[in-house]
Amino acid sequence: MEETAFIIVVYKKVRASPEQSVNQALPKNTRTKIGRDMKEVKRPVVSVVVPVYNTEPFLAECLHSLEKQTLTDIEIILVNDGSTDNSGRLLREYAGKDARFVYVEQENQGLSAARNTGMEHASGHYLAFLDSDDWLAENALQVLCAIAAKTRTDIVSGNTLAVHADGQVQSWERRGRELFATGTVVSGSTYFSRVMDCRCYVPMVYNYLYRRDFIEQNGFRFEPGLVHEDELWTPQVLTTAQKITVADIDFYYYRQREGSIMTATAAGRRIASIQLIIEKLLEYSRKHLFEKKYREAKEALYVRLLQIYSTACTLHPDGTYTTLYDRAGEMLRVCEELRRQESLGRWYSEEILNRMKLYYDRLQTMEG
Repeated sequence: MEETAFIIVVYKKVRASPEQSVNQALPKNTRTKIGRDMKEVKRPVVSVVVPVYNTEPFLAECLHSLEKQTLTDIEIILVNDGSTDNSGRLLREYAGKDARFVYVEQENQGLSAARNTGMEHASGHYLAFLDSDDWLAENALQVLCAIAAKTRTDIVSGNTLAVHADGQVQSWERRGRELFATGTVVSGSTYFSRVMDCRCYVPMVYNYLYRRDFIEQNGFRFEPGLVHEDELWTPQVLTTAQKITVADIDFYYYRQREGSIMTATAAGRRIASIQLIIEKLLEYSRKHLFEKKYREAKEALYVRLLQIYSTACTLHPDGTYTTLYDRAGEMLRVCEELRRQESLGRWYSEEILNRMKLYYDRLQTMEG
């Protein structure tokens, strides 16, 4: 029987005035007049969607980083996705004391559905995502929104820092910092192909700030029930964008947590998700990347598909060899066909395919 989400909006008030410098840079349509008395109604500069599921040990640091943002005219959508720990209590506390925090509660439906719920409640000019065990630099939203407003761009790409348990910090985008100067504005398809070329592509949704009207006009939403949902979202959003501004700014802190041992069921779900992602991206490329001007972006996308397939071949805890063997042969055939049909020029597509073949040979040996 299909489950119906139970959603409660607990707290939502009118926001404070925006920072003057950012407010002046925003497009005029961020302010609208309504009613006979022409009363001014202002949209928040940015809405931040925070999906939450059982992250109580890390949640306070996440929320504190939002509370202390130097840009004050923000809206924070807290989506409690059926948490069974004390996360909900902490979320309600923040919503009760700070009008910028909006609390939404629903039955557990997964990360994609929680993000979609947050997007439905968002009203800001820009849109950002923050996972509930991560945090933002104090000036992150002010800097990103100012850049977006100045360049009138669909997306701003920043830098994510991975913070390990031992305190070591690593930038995911370091190899790409010489690719674009800060403030460079390029088309989305050009950005995607270039970051793929230099192997500095970051698929994580939170690495970017989005113009919300751009997201809504194109109907972008996350696919419910998927694992690795960002792999489906990000290529489509990036290659659809007319303009992307590159900002060499370390703004997002990703908490690198030790993962638990993967069960056979979890591995099977991940592999099934990857299969669906590939199918949907292939369909997207056929419908939207067929023009000559998208040639490099399409080629880069197919190389990414090879990488995703290669990742699927490594998802094998003990006892899942049969599942992988059944799917790996199909994956390999599809990848070879992709390379043949599209004449992929990226030299590392051959490297990826060779790794997949070696892995498939090992699976055959195990099955034998």
